[in-house]
Amino acid sequence: IRDFAVNGKRADKLNFTAEDPFKNSNDLERSDYLVKVFWQKAVTRDQAKWKANSGIFSTQLVVASLANQEKTIEFLQEEFEIVIDDLVA
Repeated sequence: IRDFAVNGKRADKLNFTAEDPFKNSNDLERSDYLVKVFWQKAVTRDQAKWKANSGIFSTQLVVASLANQEKTIEFLQEEFEIVIDDLVA
């Protein structure tokens, strides 16, 4: 977390709602890590993509993984006309 920046602004200069996100920043195993996301496609809220009761993955957790989520990957690829493997380098 300590080495992350947004538009040239270091993370320690950003406002976080989390209580003391830098508490373990000197411990590589316990530190929080931030990931910058570059959206390949985006839609407006009224064009949101979702299929109820279809088995695609969702979570309210902060940490999520698409590992072993074939239905979700297939859904995303079809709805956004992308190939996820082409985006992962």
